[in-house]
Amino acid sequence: MKTETLPAGTVHDVVPDDLAAALACDDAAMEAWLDITPLARNEWICLVTDAKQDKTRVRRLERTISQLGDGHRRPCCWPGCATGSATAGSQPSAPAPAPTRSSWAAISSAETAPFRIDATLPSASMK
Repeated sequence: MKTETLPAGTVHDVVPDDLAAALACDDAAMEAWLDITPLARNEWICLVTDAKQDKTRVRRLERTISQLGDGHRRPCCWPGCATGSATAGSQPSAPAPAPTRSSWAAISSAETAPFRIDATLPSASMK
């Protein structure tokens, strides 16, 4: 199979040359590559390309080929692609901060009415 026709990921739309060459040398890894989803391929590409040092990249290439050949569909024990799924280069958004006491004070009484506890609870004698 020609490497330029190798399917890529969703954000990473090109398979790096070194990954394509490694896949071409291992039939089981190539078969798995062709069978996984574009999102999964994206994670494998990101795993390899996120390496900062050459020796780390080589180690991740070896890991990718080994795990794909063993039937893994996604990288194991990896926090995920930092590029996100919408656009390359974007960072995952942080969750919204929890409301503080002062922000609750700014809410009108009409907005908080469904959450208020009525102070007139049934007495024990009514049970």
